[in-house]
Amino acid sequence: MGFQEGFIANLWASLGSILALLSLLLVIHFRGSLALLVLAMAGAPILALMLNGAAEFGVYHRWLIPSWRYVNLKVSKRLLRLGLLFFFLQIASAIGYSSDNIVLARILGVEAVSQYAVPYRLFTLVTIVTSFLITPLWPAYGEALEKGDHLWIRRTLYRSLILSTGAALVMSVVLVLLGTRIIHVWVGSSIQPSLMLLVGLGIWGVVSAVSSTVSVFLNGLSVVRFQIYLVLVGAVTNILASVYLTRRIGIPGVVYGSILSQLLIGFIPYYLYVRQYLKRELPGVSSGSVDIPIEEKGNFF
Repeated sequence: MGFQEGFIANLWASLGSILALLSLLLVIHFRGSLALLVLAMAGAPILALMLNGAAEFGVYHRWLIPSWRYVNLKVSKRLLRLGLLFFFLQIASAIGYSSDNIVLARILGVEAVSQYAVPYRLFTLVTIVTSFLITPLWPAYGEALEKGDHLWIRRTLYRSLILSTGAALVMSVVLVLLGTRIIHVWVGSSIQPSLMLLVGLGIWGVVSAVSSTVSVFLNGLSVVRFQIYLVLVGAVTNILASVYLTRRIGIPGVVYGSILSQLLIGFIPYYLYVRQYLKRELPGVSSGSVDIPIEEKGNFF
């Protein structure tokens, strides 16, 4: 990712997934034990990661082979500090935006979870595709910041917002229109998503695309603390709104609760913060490196 060659890691990960599928089919064919089943699913991706490491350090970037003589405790502390911030950000996001199934199970029962989980899984295609488009920009933003290429950062942010939002909008409209048919072909007629649920998931797909694009921008510039505060407040708001709306309108309530919290707690603060950040730290012309606090600086080397 740091070399902007994340596609290589993705190719290895794809190989691991293919090997896992083939191994799974073999274990099922020969009626292997549960332990072999777990080994087939978990072992193949690990093997792909090991091969990726061997190729990286043995072929592509041999000079990057880890060595104790390169260890720098001062730099390690700084990296650990930044890494912990990202860790807390992920934990807060998981708590706040992975609680939909729990809310549904507690309020409407376990049956409601499947009625929601299958349509939700279909609409994750929107977030998967948009993440493919914008995630590679994370290290690119960091490199541009170190080079002082502020104009490129600003242009890329605007263009990525247009691209990700447009792609998410088109995919969401298609899935809303064809979602019921796709689900019936996929799992049968046992899942009957309402139009209100499909529309909500479509809106959430677009909202997620916008927020993810801004998050990648801030992650690339190592602006993490601000996001942690927002995610924590948004997580609480999301759960409260989802509980209230689920009791009022049923299954779609968890989606519209997430949309409401993201619009109020996410979009408005994000917009105000990014606008001020661009004016203060990233003027519209290239200049020298930006002097920002050490815990938020993107590259310590």
